[in-house]
Amino acid sequence: MSFKTYMASKTYLLLLTEEYNQVINLASRHAVLLEACESDTIMINIQFAAKKTKHKTYSEITLRNMIAQSSMDEVKICAFSLLNQSQDAKRLIKKKFLMDPGLIFKYKRWPALGEDCFPEDAEKTEVA
Repeated sequence: MSFKTYMASKTYLLLLTEEYNQVINLASRHAVLLEACESDTIMINIQFAAKKTKHKTYSEITLRNMIAQSSMDEVKICAFSLLNQSQDAKRLIKKKFLMDPGLIFKYKRWPALGEDCFPEDAEKTEVA
């Protein structure tokens, strides 16, 4: 398993168990390696933990840069959610649901997405 995969998985699991300080500590301990691997997933996880703990590493600028530079809608959705721009997140989620309604099950498991980011009819989505 690569360091990038390990850190993405580890930080995600820590977020699910609401161990936000452990995510921050892990990020601090491996800052140099994390900078080198450039993972949007890990960065979103760290930013979410930092926001939850009101840690100084939370950066709206970092999240806005991710929105501007990422080619992945999922990264933009999470960044919009962390910036409390739920309408922008909702717009992208609707676009993704049109392509694959089953994504509701994936997105509902993501700690970085608030309930206000989901379209009102998302729960009624049927998957064949």
